[in-house]
Amino acid sequence: MNFRLGFLAALSCLGTVTAQEEPIFGYGDVVKKAEALAQQPFAPQLQQLSPDLQNLDYDLYRRIRFLSEHTVWPSLPYRLGFFHPGYYYKQRVLFHAIEPDRIRDIPFSPSYFHYDKEIVFSGRETFAGFKVYVPSTRPGIQDEFLSFLGASYFRAIAKGLHWGLSTRGLGVDTGLSPEEFPSFCEFWIRQPNPTDTSLQFYALLDSQSVTGGYRYCAALLIGHTNYQIRIGDLLSWNDNREVLWYPAEEEIPETWKITPRKLWLVRILSRETYSV
Repeated sequence: MNFRLGFLAALSCLGTVTAQEEPIFGYGDVVKKAEALAQQPFAPQLQQLSPDLQNLDYDLYRRIRFLSEHTVWPSLPYRLGFFHPGYYYKQRVLFHAIEPDRIRDIPFSPSYFHYDKEIVFSGRETFAGFKVYVPSTRPGIQDEFLSFLGASYFRAIAKGLHWGLSTRGLGVDTGLSPEEFPSFCEFWIRQPNPTDTSLQFYALLDSQSVTGGYRYCAALLIGHTNYQIRIGDLLSWNDNREVLWYPAEEEIPETWKITPRKLWLVRILSRETYSV
């Protein structure tokens, strides 16, 4: 049996927000789940998709649309939507809502989506990822500002700007062969209060080599405050990048990663300050 080489606990923030624990489920709970998972043999979590979903091409997948009337918490400042399984997105991902007095599962349902053609389902599908909406100044419109889809990819946007780079929760042996990108396999998302200015959620990460427990605090950034962007393993289609090697004992200026080797691999995409 192959057990995981390590376990990772991480705190990530999108914006300048302080996370606050609540008793029903918190960061310590997801860390315990990651520690327990690290003691078990790794088992890939693939969905049992119907042939119709396995054979979706790019155009057919893009025409499947999430229906805004099915957002979770539609009257609150942060609302949840979801991504459909199929095409490239075949990883099993579970979702739970942390509500004031309970944890509620959020199961997949075809009724949440619009389809251009009839699709046969296996009945065992899960969502592929989730997105977060905020109210728009335009009547009847919700603005998407955060999305998690595919392995541990995610991206966020400040109000009034355009989508840009994505990032990953973790990369193992990035720049080497083979690379390994652990997947987020389960999320717990805390129901916001009507006056909340941030959304808090937790993620369980799993792969052949590592498990991890994450806490995220996401806030829609408004205004012109300068933030220094230093998110590890940023992703872009532009492959012009600089790869630097540092001895393990030196301070790492941009990103860090756990490795049995006594070397650090650092990718630097830019050293700019962005106004959001």
